Amino acid sequence: MICSFPKNISELRKKKGVSQKQAALDLGISQALLSHYEKGIRECGLDFLITLSNYYDVSVDALLGKKPKYKKGESAKAKALKKIISEAEELLKTLD
Repeated sequence: MICSFPKNISELRKKKGVSQKQAALDLGISQALLSHYEKGIRECGLDFLITLSNYYDVSVDALLGKKPKYKKGESAKAKALKKIISEAEELLKTLD
C-alpha cells in the first residue's frame, strides 16, 4: 500500500499558501521535522495528526488519503431526505 500522507500534507501546505518554515512555526515543530513528514522519512503521532487536521481544516481521513466508501443501498440520511422531499411535495399539492 502506498501512503499518500506525505504528499497530501505537502500539497495542503502549498494550497494554503504558506512556506514550510511558516507552517512548522504555526504547528510548533521544526522545519526539518515538517520536511521529514512531507518526504515520508518520519511518521507523526496521532496527536500531531489531529493538529494537522485542524490546521489544514480537513478530516484525518483526507490527510491519510482514505477515500469514502459507501455501502450498497441508500444511507439513512438519504432515505430521510427523500422522505422530507416527498412530504413537502404532498404538502405543495394540497396548497394548489
